[in-house]
Amino acid sequence: RRCVFSPAICAECSGCEEGSVSSLVLATGASTHVGKRSHNEDSMLVLPTHQLLVVADGVGGRDAGEVASRLTIETLEQQIAEERDLASAIRTANDVVRAQSSSHQGMGSTVVAARFQGQRVHLAWVGDSRAYRFDGDLHLLTRDHSVTERLIQQGQLTDEEEASHPDRHTIWQAIGLSDPSQLQVEESMGDLAAEDILVLCSDGLSDVVDNASLCRILSSDHPLSEKAQLLVQAAVEGGGSDNITVVLGCLEGEGEGDSIETPFAPLWTYYVDENRLQRAQPVAKRRRVAPRRPAEATTSNDNQTQFS
Repeated sequence: RRCVFSPAICAECSGCEEGSVSSLVLATGASTHVGKRSHNEDSMLVLPTHQLLVVADGVGGRDAGEVASRLTIETLEQQIAEERDLASAIRTANDVVRAQSSSHQGMGSTVVAARFQGQRVHLAWVGDSRAYRFDGDLHLLTRDHSVTERLIQQGQLTDEEEASHPDRHTIWQAIGLSDPSQLQVEESMGDLAAEDILVLCSDGLSDVVDNASLCRILSSDHPLSEKAQLLVQAAVEGGGSDNITVVLGCLEGEGEGDSIETPFAPLWTYYVDENRLQRAQPVAKRRRVAPRRPAEATTSNDNQTQFS
């Protein structure tokens, strides 16, 4: 069986060894909602034949963002069908969207994608769409390519302060808006145990639904399709003004999949019983000087994600 992982991380992966491919079945659920916008610029893909899940969040306003996210999804689907790895597929999507920018100026898209091979999952992303693992607690598996995440890493902002920061929707790279030589496709790899839930979502969900509510819905007895709908409904009822999209994946099967050989390295973990968020790595000591906004990022007045 052909390896689905990129050469950059393949050396760490034992998923190609004979007998290592699990017989667990990937169950999925997905839902999207326009929110308070006039149209939906999010796109999503659930491709069981290639064990692929994708969420893309369009950038650039009406028409442009919708086109960019759709092109991103279509390119990934085509590239994965041709046995390209995720990082290469995302780079190709960047080229495709850039090639169409003359007819839709300023368009771009975030993307977060997951590909399964047995219990092993390969993640790749650009922007601030997220991936979480839920196993009773909630683990953030992706790092936002945002101004506020940079400030947190530099010790100039706390997680609590990020929610009200004026640059919380400002990202420093996006599909279609990044020069190919500068695009940083971030990747991660790890195992899911049976019944763990992988969550992919746009910021229309993660910005509105708090961690406790996410965990309450994910731990419910509803099937995955209903859990996805309930998550989106929670964002809508929470006043979410942005488009909202979520895709869920869960490995189901009897008698195997309880152990994890290669754990993910989460950015942070939210411990449900303690109602506490803890970052895996300590951030820099907080500075007293006011942070400078990176020159390559801009924020719009209407609070939409922007990039320049």
